[in-house]
Amino acid sequence: MDLLPSPDEDYYSMSSCSTTASSSKMENAGSQLKTSLRLITGSSLTKREKVQLPILTIDDQPKTYPSYLVQFFEAKLKFGPLTTDTQRDHLKELKAFLKEGLNATNHKRFLHLVLFAEEYAVESDLNKCSQFNVPIVWATPPNRNQVVPSMYLEGVEDNMPRVRPFDKIDVRFDSTSVVRLTVSSVEGNRLFFKKPKLNASMKKYRLCQKVQFVLNRLNFENGHTCLNRLTLLDQLRIFPHPGKGVAPGVISNNGGQVTIKLTKADLFNANIGDNAEQLRAVSGILNGTSGIHPYILFGPPGTGKTVTVVEAISQVFRRFGKAKILVCAPSNAAANLLAIRLLENIPQNSIMRGMSISRLEDKLPKILKRITEYGVQWRLDVPDKDIIVTTLSSASLITNTNFTHVFIDEAGQATESEYLFATVDKLTFKSRVVLSGDPYQLGPVVKSGIAQAFGFEMSLMERLIKTNPRYQKCLITKTYDGHMITKLLKNYRSHAQLLSVSSSLFYDGELLACSPINARPNLRFPITFCGVRNVHSRGEKSCSLFNRAELEVALRYVSLLRGSFSEAEIGIISPYRAQVRLLQERLGSTKIMIGSTEEYQGQERPVIIVSTVRSNLGLDSDETNRASLGFLNNAKRFNVAVTRAKERLILIGDPALLSTDPNWKTMLNYVIVNGGYTGYRYSRARKLLAKTKAKNHHRP
Repeated sequence: MDLLPSPDEDYYSMSSCSTTASSSKMENAGSQLKTSLRLITGSSLTKREKVQLPILTIDDQPKTYPSYLVQFFEAKLKFGPLTTDTQRDHLKELKAFLKEGLNATNHKRFLHLVLFAEEYAVESDLNKCSQFNVPIVWATPPNRNQVVPSMYLEGVEDNMPRVRPFDKIDVRFDSTSVVRLTVSSVEGNRLFFKKPKLNASMKKYRLCQKVQFVLNRLNFENGHTCLNRLTLLDQLRIFPHPGKGVAPGVISNNGGQVTIKLTKADLFNANIGDNAEQLRAVSGILNGTSGIHPYILFGPPGTGKTVTVVEAISQVFRRFGKAKILVCAPSNAAANLLAIRLLENIPQNSIMRGMSISRLEDKLPKILKRITEYGVQWRLDVPDKDIIVTTLSSASLITNTNFTHVFIDEAGQATESEYLFATVDKLTFKSRVVLSGDPYQLGPVVKSGIAQAFGFEMSLMERLIKTNPRYQKCLITKTYDGHMITKLLKNYRSHAQLLSVSSSLFYDGELLACSPINARPNLRFPITFCGVRNVHSRGEKSCSLFNRAELEVALRYVSLLRGSFSEAEIGIISPYRAQVRLLQERLGSTKIMIGSTEEYQGQERPVIIVSTVRSNLGLDSDETNRASLGFLNNAKRFNVAVTRAKERLILIGDPALLSTDPNWKTMLNYVIVNGGYTGYRYSRARKLLAKTKAKNHHRP
């Protein structure tokens, strides 16, 4: 039974569209499922019916996941008591297909399917966030002079759900009155909306019966569109074969092969000349040594990845007069940082920061305002600029432009489909792609358990490093192929002892501490683990957790540190937004950066305090397992949290719970044997310390 079509079938063929439209009329359920399942690579986007409402008509965006898949997604690909034999057969085939994993043969079909699963999960989560009996208030937003509708919606401040300007909200006032509002600005939990056309009729309402968040499907639709437009070259580029695609040297303007050799005098940043790995990476990128395949710049924490990327882009701009460079990152913050650094080397009339119209100009760094354009205008001006800096999402909207070089920074945070936003319809055979990032720090955010289970959380960068021999270390020499990948080794951020655990767990023990040792006050060991045993709590109207005992301990450490560090030198990390918010409220107006693990990726401070929040105190014995760790059992989150500190790291948490995770256990043991443990009397700490002292006593 062939439920999965061959790769050459047209994903959005018109014949498939007509099949989808008529599928609801089929009498035979088995035939309907078989026909529908073929549409994994052969259907058009189906649209919901227009909903006629007394106030206005809501015209839904295309709904990309086919309705026949909902039953499988709801059941999480498991067999239920009411599953028919036909459904069981189809489900078996779907599971067998997904278990193949992503490969060169099933690439398009696989990504289409996991995108469907992810979209369904995101929309389901949004539906769970619906709120009832919400007051609507007409008010003036900050920095505006127009009175508009506004609402206070719980969870928005904690990104549950994540709401941004231009998102849509469906508001039901009574059984017949529904309005779709467009968000204009977000201030904490309060949303301000654009003034609706029929505002006069709205003003009589003071209470909304139901508020429902509407999924913005743009990235999902763009993902499917990019997959449909993939060429054979696009696929060959990301599935390298040994001996194919490598073409050392670059194509010069006269069509001949040239080899560029860099000296320290050639560099914008002369310090790169003293770092062999950074210099090798810039040279490899400049010479196009990876051929059509991505060149990977593997940058562990504090190793100067951004400096290296900026140097490489600047060198390409300087040396190739006809270079057309696209620079992307998953987030606006990362894109802004790249643009700011590039302005140090690139004339401002040659570079443009392209942004979505939803990004308010007053939130943009001042230095970027003179090179930034918004909305449709920046895409129209793409042909006139040599370097375009934007997000991956916005890059998907660029058309009719080929780039000689595409740089994707923080590539470890992008899904495989998001990578396509920057490359599909934008590259030629001579184009070169550079991926920079760290596969052992935060990866893509994926909501669907199905998509997670089948590898959608793995970025292209991580897939290549972990599964493709050309991006892996040689078993004999224990080194990477410099034509394809460079791993930066010199850490300019942290005290050597702060690096030890992370380097051992994630980077083969290769990181070298090159920062001057400057621990204030002068400590024998720069890591403290303060054990706290106290029940964590959950807010009444929030899923996020907080721990008041850990909060008080963190505040005491802040008071002690102020004698040696300024507030700007102190940072506090917690994986839970509720704890972050409580800390912000208690500290008030402060220069101390208090943020989540995600907010701290790419950040650093001389001293970092980490509040882990969770505890197994009060849990039943069968609950005390890895599931009780929540976010804390994520190795990438752990790695980010413990590598932000330059001089001192203070960890606060429940040692009994954290020791159930192998990474936290390694860190805890390291701190204990070096005398850095304090707080709660943890019996294992006493035993381990006694064993260490006895071992040292008998050592000759």
